Amino acid sequence: MNNSDCALANPHRTKLLSGGQIWLRRLSRVWSAAVILGILQFLLPGLNSAGVAKADTLNDHAIVLDSNNQIIPWMPNPTAGYGEVVANAWDYFLNRVPNDPATGESAYFSQSYLSPDTQQVADWPHNPAGLYAMLIESALKYYAYSGDIAVMQKVEELATHHLDNGMTPSAWVWGGVPYASGDAGSLLYQGATYGDDSGSGDGRYYLEPDKIGELGYGWLLLYKFSGNSRYLDAAIHAADVLASKVRTGNSSQSPWPFRVHAQTGQIREDYCAHVVSSIELFDELIRLKLGNTADYQNARQSVWTWMMTYPMQNNVWANYFEDVPIQTDLGNINQLNPMMLARYLMEHPENDANWETHVRGLIAWVEKNFAAPQYGANAIKEQNAFPHVMGSHTSRYASINAMLYARTGDVVAKEKAYRAFNWATYMARSNGIVIDGPTVNNQWFTDGYGDYIRHFMTGLHAIPEWAPTGETHITGSSSIVKSVSYSPAGVDYVTADAASTEVLRVAFVPSSVLVGAQLLSQRSDLAQPGWTFDQATGVMRVRHDDGTSVKINAANSDGLSGGGDTYEDGASESSVWTLTSVPQDSIHADASSVELGVKFKSDVNGFVTGIRFYKGGNANNGTHIGNLWTSDGNLIATAIFSSETASGWQQARFSTPVAISANTVYVASYYAPNGHYAADTGYFAENGTDNAPLHMLRDGENGGNGVYSYGPSAFPVKTWRSSNYWVDVTFSKSLALPSGSNAPATSTGINIDQVVSRDGQGAVVTPLFSTSEPNALLLAFVASDGPAVTGGQTATVSGAGLNWTLVRRTNTEAGTSEVWSAYANTGLSNVSVQSVQSNEEYDQSLTVVSISGAGGVGTSAGASSPSGAPSVYLTTTKTNAWVFGVGNDWDNAIDHTLGTAQTMMHQWVDTGMDDTFWVQRSLTRIAEANTTVTINALAPTADRWNLSAVEVVPR
Repeated sequence: MNNSDCALANPHRTKLLSGGQIWLRRLSRVWSAAVILGILQFLLPGLNSAGVAKADTLNDHAIVLDSNNQIIPWMPNPTAGYGEVVANAWDYFLNRVPNDPATGESAYFSQSYLSPDTQQVADWPHNPAGLYAMLIESALKYYAYSGDIAVMQKVEELATHHLDNGMTPSAWVWGGVPYASGDAGSLLYQGATYGDDSGSGDGRYYLEPDKIGELGYGWLLLYKFSGNSRYLDAAIHAADVLASKVRTGNSSQSPWPFRVHAQTGQIREDYCAHVVSSIELFDELIRLKLGNTADYQNARQSVWTWMMTYPMQNNVWANYFEDVPIQTDLGNINQLNPMMLARYLMEHPENDANWETHVRGLIAWVEKNFAAPQYGANAIKEQNAFPHVMGSHTSRYASINAMLYARTGDVVAKEKAYRAFNWATYMARSNGIVIDGPTVNNQWFTDGYGDYIRHFMTGLHAIPEWAPTGETHITGSSSIVKSVSYSPAGVDYVTADAASTEVLRVAFVPSSVLVGAQLLSQRSDLAQPGWTFDQATGVMRVRHDDGTSVKINAANSDGLSGGGDTYEDGASESSVWTLTSVPQDSIHADASSVELGVKFKSDVNGFVTGIRFYKGGNANNGTHIGNLWTSDGNLIATAIFSSETASGWQQARFSTPVAISANTVYVASYYAPNGHYAADTGYFAENGTDNAPLHMLRDGENGGNGVYSYGPSAFPVKTWRSSNYWVDVTFSKSLALPSGSNAPATSTGINIDQVVSRDGQGAVVTPLFSTSEPNALLLAFVASDGPAVTGGQTATVSGAGLNWTLVRRTNTEAGTSEVWSAYANTGLSNVSVQSVQSNEEYDQSLTVVSISGAGGVGTSAGASSPSGAPSVYLTTTKTNAWVFGVGNDWDNAIDHTLGTAQTMMHQWVDTGMDDTFWVQRSLTRIAEANTTVTINALAPTADRWNLSAVEVVPR
């Protein structure tokens, strides 16, 4: 998207100044490029006009045409073409970008582009702010689509690098904001000295205000994804500076200049029509009620009025690209500015009553000024100063037409989008190298990656049936997807906003959708919260207005109820009632929607693996949901019943077994949407029902038993005549290694293999890690802030392709401290683990420990207190066991002093929220079984705390 001399003869592109002058570094090279371009246009008439079926090539791909001589993707499976080019591009960007010899770091830190054929750096001014902003958008959309957390980790690295190495001094006129450009071969960004005279790369200490808005908005999106307050602070400061610098615009002066000296405020160029990114930054901060919203509203209105008064009317869409030299007039128009505005108008039609008229006008203007028909596609040129067709700009144009089709049903726009995307696939090689354009042949990190990928993702959001057949993907969301997990059982994801709509293409038939514990209804439209599914295309849409955690269940999947893990002997399951236990009244006449439950307890610690209920017949129909609750109404686990029989006992297995404590009351329930449930009155009036270690309580032990709640699925609290609604649990005393484990019978002892940690707000994901051997036990330690109520915070751990089990949750005081476990039968490579809270606006710390030589988890314990030194103890069950602990201090950010014979594994002293989260362990393995081990801290002693401990036993 940036510009230098034409690469067919020179590693840089030509630039045209106003008045038709040619700006060039080496005249002879530009002349050579012009000659070669003329020869190509003579030999390949498809470069200028509609193509014919012939053996033409683009970027060394043989052009593939359909029966109407219209271009289709080049790859062997054209229907998977868009997904393939995007996946290949990200794979290259993450794994194969060469290092810059000048820095020893990956070239995108210090270079704008490479030679695609030699992979040598170009030594042309760098454009980090725009590049990183584009990559953030591309990564967010691709992460939701793929679940590949590596893309998010990469853009966080780049965004943080800019904060550390590319900001203006805070005391300057334009202080504490990002530079747009940097010198080639430098990891420090402060404008490119190459442009001190010409303006290419801005010049030393010059910046571009539009890039402040562009990268500021990117930082804000990263904050919503990661909860990292540093990104929020940078975004707010960018908005503050932009709001303070808004000036009155006119036909030759935009609200902010294009180039300005950061220290002095001296203006180098007065006009830039790219203001939509700054509007997006203002809009989102206003919506989130963050920062100086009144100032943002005033600034936004001023900028909006200027944009609709001038460029929208006179089409002076001039200036964006960083390496274009200073222009003496406003003749260097480009297509990026109007197309990005068109996208904004379709994403926010509520802001412009005439959005459709404006969007169609912008598309028509771009077609008139920048389109070059090729093989039935409109290939799009970049700008007047560099009139070459390019992949990123063509894919941008394609995405805008795809969005117009999605908004209006305009099939002409859909065809334009399809052909333009098809043409753009040819800029991508099978090895992930993406060039800018066929007459240029450079490999820009913007044109080939940041700007190219995001438009394909936008297109798949608009037209999800263009995603690969037979695969499952979130193709788009009106929010940000903070975490996502794909499996044969369905899709689990978390959004940043409680109200949003997701679009998916799925390779299964969905059976149900849960938002938190609430079941969404399948609908014919999304006028209200619910979900739709088109079985012919596999396209699914989910609207949720009040929740961020979404679970889509696939019909007839092993990951649903009735399936799940099988545990070896020593972990056999039991229930209170057998298969031959039958109610007297198996089909009650009541047809109301109702949650039905039972209070129970266990004599021993153990794990609830699922929910059972008795079904009297087909009248008790609809989607049944099983729930497990604490006695005070905290929802612990949920499962969907599937593959039910016509009558008899039905069972749903939790995807993750739930640890429960001995002699503690819990509630098991199921939701009957159409009533007609089993109900025997008086059942619990005099006696409970026992099958040790499980006990269904009689009335009076813990209030009444046989509980219910009418309406939507909710915690059942009412009772009626001691009724038994025939709800049960499946219970296991312990969880041994899963069946199929290849763990050897003997071991040299427990050893820590890997330790990774991630601290942040909301859902957090660990850095990538690998294990050194198979048959590892993984422990995830979660310590989180939360509401100042008992049970107000919980967490769910997932990732690495493993089944995670909650071992211990301690949340009597505010926040939660939890231990989760999983087994990896094979070695893990470049995986990550994530933790998602039930209340996501709080900070949390996640530490994952990989342990070799472990036979499993032994006993566990938890303790909480409003004050006093944190302390919990347990008694080991085997020799040479190791004891670990995780805690949260809700009141203070302070180093915790551990007791004797213990060591700190990770501690986050969270000064931003006045919390402390930590993980500790016994210094050595505990030699003898039946040894009481204390996990504790000696100080502080006046804070509220939760502390969980777990024993790891050897094989």
